[in-house]
Formats: sequence, structure tokens, C-alpha cells
Amino acid sequence: MLVLPEDLIALFRSSKYLSDRQFPTLEHYVLTELIESGKLEQHRRNLWKVFRKRRQAMIFELKSALIDDVEFLSPGASMHAIVRFNPNWLSEKIMHAAAEASLPLASTDCYYSENAVLNEFMIHFASVPPESAKPMVGRFLASLRRSQTN
Repeated sequence: MLVLPEDLIALFRSSKYLSDRQFPTLEHYVLTELIESGKLEQHRRNLWKVFRKRRQAMIFELKSALIDDVEFLSPGASMHAIVRFNPNWLSEKIMHAAAEASLPLASTDCYYSENAVLNEFMIHFASVPPESAKPMVGRFLASLRRSQTN
């Protein structure tokens, strides 16, 4: 809230209108330079290669460890993939095991208006370096096995 003399209200409204409508000039300038120089496209390609390696490592490790108890539904071309686990497992135990292993897993339940798919999750592989996938999946599997016996 701002308290002003009556004769300055119009001036401050105009000033606020102009300042609120300004675009971040420096950021636009830098983005323009990146686009025109081709560096943005180069950066995008480099990230795609990094994410592809991370996706492949995560899929390989989960499929190797869980074989028929895991199914990948999407190729996961961006930063995550959709995965379904054994329908006989409890999703709470899957989430608990993922949390213990620091496996970036999120349920897809909230994306369904009704009839969510059992044990379907989004795995955010982009945050997991390839060399971390195997130990992470190993911890996940160990925790999952412990919880399934309880």
C-alpha cells in the first residue's frame, strides 16, 4: 500500500503501469544472442545427449534388477519416463523404497481424474548420473525386498 497526495496518484499509476509492463531487457538480449549464434541449439543437443545416457542407464538397471516386475510405458524422451511396477506390490512400499534409495519417483495418480493406474509412476531420470543408477536401483531393490517380507 502506498499513501500519496491526491495530485501524484495519476503520475504513480502511469509510472507503475510502465514499470510493470517492462520486459527483462538483459535476459531477452542474452537469449537473442544465444539463438542467433546457434549456441542455444548446441546446448539443447548437448543436454539431449546427457539425458539420453541417463535414461538408458536407469532403464537398463531397473529392467536388469526387476525383469518382469517393471514395465516402461514411454520412451522418456525428455526428463522422465512412465514406469509400472508389479501390480501385486503395495504402492506405499514402492514409494518408501524409492525414498530410502533416493530414487526420484512420483506417483501418476494425481494425473488421472478417476481410475488411476495401479503402481504407475513417473521416474525423473534426468537428475541421476549414469554411474549412480546401478547403486541407486540396488538400494531401491534391497529396500523393496525388505518391505515385501514385512
